[in-house]
Amino acid sequence: MFCRYCGKENKDGNRFCKYCGKEIIKKGGQQTDESPMPKQESRMEAVPPVERPVPPIQEQRMDPVPPVERPVPPMQEQRMDTITPVEKKAAPPVKKSRSGKPAGKKNTGMIIALIALALLVTAGAVFLVIYIRSDAKSPLDLFGQHKEEADAGEVEDREDEEEDKKEDDKEEEEEPEAPAPAAVEPAVEAEPAAEEEPPEVTDDDWQSEYRDILYACFSGRGEDDLPCYQYWLYDIDKDDIPELIVQFGTCEADFHALIYTYGRKERGRVKVGEIGMSHMFLYSYPSGNGLVSASGHMGYLSIDKMMLKDGEITDELLFDEDISNSPDAEYTDVSEIVPDCVPLYPGQPGYYGMVDNYRKHSPEAADTSLHTYEVFTQDVTWTMAYQNCLNMGGHLVRIDSEQENDMIIGLLNEKGIDGVVFIGGKRTEDEYFYRWVDDDGTQFDYTLSGGKFQKFWLKGEPSYSDTVDGDVRQEMYMSMLKPKGSDAWVWNDVCDDVLALSPKYYKGRISYICEW
Repeated sequence: MFCRYCGKENKDGNRFCKYCGKEIIKKGGQQTDESPMPKQESRMEAVPPVERPVPPIQEQRMDPVPPVERPVPPMQEQRMDTITPVEKKAAPPVKKSRSGKPAGKKNTGMIIALIALALLVTAGAVFLVIYIRSDAKSPLDLFGQHKEEADAGEVEDREDEEEDKKEDDKEEEEEPEAPAPAAVEPAVEAEPAAEEEPPEVTDDDWQSEYRDILYACFSGRGEDDLPCYQYWLYDIDKDDIPELIVQFGTCEADFHALIYTYGRKERGRVKVGEIGMSHMFLYSYPSGNGLVSASGHMGYLSIDKMMLKDGEITDELLFDEDISNSPDAEYTDVSEIVPDCVPLYPGQPGYYGMVDNYRKHSPEAADTSLHTYEVFTQDVTWTMAYQNCLNMGGHLVRIDSEQENDMIIGLLNEKGIDGVVFIGGKRTEDEYFYRWVDDDGTQFDYTLSGGKFQKFWLKGEPSYSDTVDGDVRQEMYMSMLKPKGSDAWVWNDVCDDVLALSPKYYKGRISYICEW
């Protein structure tokens, strides 16, 4: 007998198939189905072979090639033929207890009972803790206490609501009059916070910075492509810090200058401007912020005032004239336009004495109101006169302006001085430029022979030497004298010991002026 489910043959006549466990004989001995299950082999034979035509584009390219029929591989058929139905093992018999019920149900009931017991014990323990911490006399009172507290809370809430309502009604009945607006006091403007003043600038600060500028300039490493020619120091804006004016160029055609100051906030050099300097001379401007420049060329003169404001140089024309059509005319003197101005004399390359000794050499130092003078008449040499002034805390007089020169002449006339008067200038043996001598014996950097000082000299002087009885003597020191037949005092160069040159003439007629 074949099983209609798995197709296996059962020869033992059992009701259930021994291979798949399905019922093949009904109760009463009737077979469920006598026909055996078709074999899978017949199903496989009924499947026609699959033909896969070439796509249209492929057919167009492969016209000479016949279509390929791909039958099912024999291996696949073989595998399908050899498939055998899986035998299902009969489920193991369920163990039953003595009462005939499954044993697992009994265990589940016991677990549920234990869980319920644990919950009950926990609830009892919690209730016991609450009872111990409460003020109830008995467990029953505990429930009553909670109820009383709840009722009391509700009563308090109702009372609070009633009180709030009464207060609101009272406020509505007694509305106070609106208070008069308070007088508004005018707002007091807060004073602006004072700016913090920058640290004080010392002379060492700007002197060190200016020396660095000049050293780089005269070493060929300045801020300009042209060589550095000379420099000036002058306090343009009168803030007690002088400005440095450095001239560059090779001739009048390309002379120009860069102007530096020392910034208090920047704590270093600040370039504030650049000016042209062709045929130009610089003068002080004693009455305020300013530096006077006079440029004269080809009969045209321009006198300007340069000012330093907000970190920049500005220019203002003071006077100009054109005398090109008057060959015999002379330029107007700058002192007529700017009274009390004095010429500024430049420092030479490689010499920093003007920077280090600015307080002594500045135009402000030439102000006669800031100095005292005294004339001494003694038969001494120039060197002795120089040392005597130093011993008294001063120095041989140094004249820096026409005003100071006129004041010295007035002093000599007042004292009735006659003869030769030593002043504080000299030259060295290897040069022909006279310069003022500082307290330490060093010479100033600007020259006194020529330029604006030339009008103070005797005509034909300085001569640098003199011949007496065929003997040529070097003249290296400066003095003042009145030529024969004249009442005007002029500058002249003499030797150190004029008394030895002519004792009969100079005996008792040698004087010198000390300045403090």
